[in-house]
Amino acid sequence: MINFKCLRCGNCCKQRYVCIYYSELNKLEKLKNKTNKDINLIPFRYYVDKINEIIIDVIYRIDSKPCPFLKNNLCGIQNEKFISCKKFPIATWIDLGFFSKLGFNRLYFELDNHCSFLIKNKNYLNSIKKLKLEDIFKEEVYANLEDHKIWTLINSKIKKIVKEKKLDIIIDYKLRKKDSNYVNKILKKWSHKPVHVYFEEL
Repeated sequence: MINFKCLRCGNCCKQRYVCIYYSELNKLEKLKNKTNKDINLIPFRYYVDKINEIIIDVIYRIDSKPCPFLKNNLCGIQNEKFISCKKFPIATWIDLGFFSKLGFNRLYFELDNHCSFLIKNKNYLNSIKKLKLEDIFKEEVYANLEDHKIWTLINSKIKKIVKEKKLDIIIDYKLRKKDSNYVNKILKKWSHKPVHVYFEEL
């Protein structure tokens, strides 16, 4: 059995946007000051409070590729990486559909084909019939579970607010399915608040 080892190719930094949780904003600020980087953040995952006309920002995205912390084809923040970077080359998403209403959040894993390690070991990995991600990607699986824990906690708090305050709050991708033009308009017009501030105010 082989273990994942970053080959320092820089593909993840070049091909993917860096996503940052609201709880990682202080870390980003310190890194900006340390590296003297000019970084523009845009909302990536958010909830929409339609009654109070507020965009509740949960995850932000650095609006540039390659990653501004990439230096000489190497990660310049290797020991201070964000959760989204620690997850690579594993991508996850959570099904917040019907079963989430019953308290079940199904977690899906997917391997990113931009990763040089996966490309180099493709035949070997395909030959393993019962592949357990944690056997090969120990730290990366842990980062994904940490990510899942944070997102699930936020989602449960939002549900609690909706129930107690009787507010009309909807997650971004569900609203986009209904009316993407409406979402694009309110993103620019409505006020934005980090999710933890919104929790405190309510």
